[in-house]
Amino acid sequence: MKYGLDIKPTGAIDFVSLGALVHRLDPGIIPFRKATSCAIHVSGGEFNCAANLADCFGLKTGIASAMVDYAVGELIAERVKAMGVVPFYKRFAHDGVRGPNMAAVYSDQGFGVRAPVVFYNRSNEAAGLLKPGDFDWKAIFAGGVRWFHSGGIFASLSPGTADLVVASSAVPEQDPELVAAGQAGIPIWRRPDLLAALTAGISTIGATGTHGKTTTTALLVAALRAAGEDPSFIVGGDLVDWNTNGHHGTDPMLVIEADEAFRTFERLDLEGLIVTNVETEHLEHFGTDIDLMEAFVDVAVGVHGPVVVCADDPGSRQVGQRAGAVTYGVDRDADWRIVDLTRHDGGSRFELVGPSQRAHVSLIRPGAHVAINAAGALALLGALGRDIGQAAAGLASFRGVGRRWEQRGTVSGVTLVDDYAHHPTEVSATVTVARDLAEGRVWAVFQPHLYSRTAHFHDEFAAALCPADQIVVTDVYGSREEPVPGVTGELVADSARRRGASVHYVPHRADLAPYLADRVSAGDLVLTMGAGDITLVPTELAMLLAERA
Repeated sequence: MKYGLDIKPTGAIDFVSLGALVHRLDPGIIPFRKATSCAIHVSGGEFNCAANLADCFGLKTGIASAMVDYAVGELIAERVKAMGVVPFYKRFAHDGVRGPNMAAVYSDQGFGVRAPVVFYNRSNEAAGLLKPGDFDWKAIFAGGVRWFHSGGIFASLSPGTADLVVASSAVPEQDPELVAAGQAGIPIWRRPDLLAALTAGISTIGATGTHGKTTTTALLVAALRAAGEDPSFIVGGDLVDWNTNGHHGTDPMLVIEADEAFRTFERLDLEGLIVTNVETEHLEHFGTDIDLMEAFVDVAVGVHGPVVVCADDPGSRQVGQRAGAVTYGVDRDADWRIVDLTRHDGGSRFELVGPSQRAHVSLIRPGAHVAINAAGALALLGALGRDIGQAAAGLASFRGVGRRWEQRGTVSGVTLVDDYAHHPTEVSATVTVARDLAEGRVWAVFQPHLYSRTAHFHDEFAAALCPADQIVVTDVYGSREEPVPGVTGELVADSARRRGASVHYVPHRADLAPYLADRVSAGDLVLTMGAGDITLVPTELAMLLAERA
C-alpha cells in the first residue's frame, strides 16, 4: 500500500463521490416543533462536495448513489441535475406505499442562541441496501477520474473503492460497515493503528494521564507556536484559538494527545512525553490498577527522549521514579518548580524555576490545575533544550480547549459554563473553580458517563459535587456500553443526598433546561459537566431564559 497523493492531471471526471442523497426540511429560525412550513434542500456530505466543486469551481463531478423511483426521488434527482453533477444511480422501485426511501433530515437553525435541532429519518433507506456490484465501476472510471471520495459504509462496497478502512476504537466489531469491509477483503485499522503509523514517520511529543492531557497537549501546541514553530497536532478537543483539534503543520513535528483508553498510547512512537497524573480509570482495558500502572511505566520507559511527570500526583510520581523522569509541580523537590502561584484577573500567574531556566507565566484560564498543566508543557520543552521564555509568554493569551471550562454566555444574569469533566478528580477541580469564581449560587449539573464508571465511582462523584450550592444529576450517558440493571444517575444523587447536599435527580436529560429555567436566578452560575450530550443544556437553557426575559 502506498501513501500520498497521486492526482491525475486530466480525466473525464474531476471528482466522483459515493454516498447517500438526503432531502433536508428546514423551517429556518422557527423551532421545528412550531414550524408550519419548511424549505427543502438536497444534501448529503458526499453530494455537497460534488455539488460545490461543480457550482463554485466549474469542475466535472459525479455522484454514485441510490435513487428511488418516486416523487421524493424525482425532486432530489432534479436538484442533482441542476447543480451540474453527473448521476450514477442504483435504482429502487417504490409503489407509493411500500419500498425503500430516500433519507430525510429535519433541522432548524437554533435562533443563534442554542444548537440547531437536527434529527434523521433513515428508516428503510435505499442507500443502506447498496451492495457490491451495484455500480459499474469500470464504466465510471473508464475515462479517468482524478479524485474519488466516499464516506461511511460506502467505502466498503467494492474491493476497488478503498485500500484501507479506519474505524474508531469505540465501533464494535459487528458494525455492518466493518463487516462489509472485511467481507470485501479491505484492511481495517483502528485509531491506534493509524496513530502508530503517523507517529512512526515524524518526531512526536505529547501528553498522557488520567486527566488534563487534552489541555496540556493544547498548551504544548500554543507554547511551540508562540516560539515561532508550526507543528502538526492531534488533540482530543477543539483548541479555541484555532477552532480545530487537528492541524498539518509545516515543521517536522507532531504534538499528540497520548490517550490511554483502548491502550492507544502503547502504540505511539514518542520522543518526548508529559505524564500529568495516574488514577483508576479505563479498567475495562487494563483489568486492574496494577496493570494500568504497568502500562504507564512501559510507555514512559519506551519514550526516545525526555519524560516529565507531575511531582504533585502520587501515580505520575511513581511512573517517574521507575522511568527516570524529570518532575514538575508545586512540590518543593520538583525539578521544574512552580513558585508564587496566585490567582490573577480570573486566571493565575506564577514563576517556573527549572534546572537552568526560569520563566514568568501568566494564564487567563482559571484553576490551579491549568497552571500545573502549563508548567508540564514548559518543562517538557525545557527538557528538549528549547528556550522557554518566549513559549511561556505565548501562553498568556491561551484561551483553552472546547468543553474545558467553556463559558457559554450570561443570560438574564445567569452565567453558563460547560465542562467535559467525567471523572471524580476532574469534577472536583471544576467545581472548585466554580466555587472560587461565582458571586452567587453554584448549580453543578452532572451527567454520569458510562455505566461501569458510574458503578465504580458514584460515591466519589457525590463527594466531588458537594461543594456546589445545588446539585442536579441526570441519568447515565451510556455511550458504547449497554445499560446495567440498577446503575443509574440516582446512585450519585442518593450518595450526595446522604452527605447532606441539596440534590435534585432529573432522569431525562431533555428535562434539565426547563427544570433549571424555573429555579435559577440572576447571579447564579450553572456548571454542566459530563462527556455526553449534556453539552446541549447550556444553549437550551439560554433560549428558555431569553424567552422569559
